[in-house]
Amino acid sequence: MATSLYTGPVSAFLGGADLSWVAGLVVTGPLYLLVARHSSGAKVTSTTREPARL
Repeated sequence: MATSLYTGPVSAFLGGADLSWVAGLVVTGPLYLLVARHSSGAKVTSTTREPARL
């Protein structure tokens, strides 16, 4: 539905091009990175261990 109510100035300049995918990437890209960083279950630990005492 291309009406003046739904068509912004950039889209009008580009001949009514659909720019919703740009807005989707701008919002969801950083949001995904933020959630992925904070929800990873892996904890960084040292790979060296003290020898077992017998």
